[in-house]
Amino acid sequence: MQNFFQDPIYGHANLILLFWSLGIVGNILLALCKSKNLKAAVSAFWNEERLLYGDWAANQRIEIGAQLFLIAAVVIQIITFFLNSLVRENWPQTTLLLKLMGQHILGACLVLKIVLCSRYSGKQLLFAWPAYFVLRWSFINNHSYWIMMATLCIFAAKDIPLKKTLQKCLWASLGSVMLVFLGVAVKMIPIGQLVMEDGRVRYGLGYGSPNLLGAYLLGILVMYACYRGVQNLNWWELVLFGAVGLFCDWVPKSRGAAVAILALVIGLCVAKCFPKLFEYTPVQVLTALSPAAVFGVSYWMHAEYSTDNPLFVKLNSMLTGRLALGSMAMQEFPVKIMGQMVPEESVAFVDNIHVFIWLAAGPVASFLIWAAFGILIWKLIQKGCITEVVCIGAFLAHSLVDRQILWPSVNLLLWLLAGVFYWAPREQFPAFTTKNSIKENGK
Repeated sequence: MQNFFQDPIYGHANLILLFWSLGIVGNILLALCKSKNLKAAVSAFWNEERLLYGDWAANQRIEIGAQLFLIAAVVIQIITFFLNSLVRENWPQTTLLLKLMGQHILGACLVLKIVLCSRYSGKQLLFAWPAYFVLRWSFINNHSYWIMMATLCIFAAKDIPLKKTLQKCLWASLGSVMLVFLGVAVKMIPIGQLVMEDGRVRYGLGYGSPNLLGAYLLGILVMYACYRGVQNLNWWELVLFGAVGLFCDWVPKSRGAAVAILALVIGLCVAKCFPKLFEYTPVQVLTALSPAAVFGVSYWMHAEYSTDNPLFVKLNSMLTGRLALGSMAMQEFPVKIMGQMVPEESVAFVDNIHVFIWLAAGPVASFLIWAAFGILIWKLIQKGCITEVVCIGAFLAHSLVDRQILWPSVNLLLWLLAGVFYWAPREQFPAFTTKNSIKENGK
């Protein structure tokens, strides 16, 4: 019980598994009781979306569920973008208490949303429940807080008002970052700086890690792009995106974030100027295969790394030693099917998310995650939602050097994976934008 109060997320994950399973059994029994024969019962359970534990107050529960997810999403933005800053240096006890309270609040909201405030059919649960079981098992084994939180958010993000929730999270994130910057300006929050071996000074501007600041700025730009839609973005907004990328390169000197933002700007420009490019089947297939390709390249580089190969030495230098550390990790931690602890204090600290998931979560969870991203890209392209596809591409570029692609507070595109795990049909597949999200349909 003490562990639950101090670190509640794993307890919340277990509660979801328990009460979700009981509710599914209850729905099966309810279908059997209400149907005239077994065939009708199977058909009803398989095809009809029903709330768990009965249909009492159905409309109110669905509305409450949307509010619960909104509360959880905003709370996790505040925890990530404000309480996770160097404000904790000046007010450690207060920050710790607020973070703990926030974790309990958002965890309770996600539990209630999944168990009591979402409709499910047997067809949806056929894949969603086993996928949740596997991911929960893997991430409990490795105690990866952010990726466990991502798992809860993905399965809670069913049938929510995406655009409204995205807007609130964007304002919460941007407001938190501005508040941190203001705290730095008035010297209430430490600026946070690193002096590198080559003499470079990197500024975190209120965050402990310059790379973390870069990832946060990338996440905010992605939220904004998804909220506006590529066809509604003005050219001055894209110039502003590029300026943020230069800022990341010059101030925190976060090259990973700078390159990812550059990829985002180029992708949005291409999508804006050549929207029909993504209608060609070869482009769609290659784009959908990009998560698998990035994983394959990441695995190959780390597995084959050798100081005798000048190409790898150059790549390792460009990636500031990440290849060498990842290669050490692959030698130190043999792969386990359902994951293992990869301690962050180890010398083999792994920044590449693909290698980290392979070692920490195991091959099964790794396959589930990157296959789900590939299916998500394919579904979004088929639906004509190119903005989201470009934004996923930017995060894939960033995933080579950091892990925030699987932080549900930084990469809100994770919510869309609910459409993959619940087998949403094309017309109901979740997206922030639509194919016709041009201003007034071009009017």
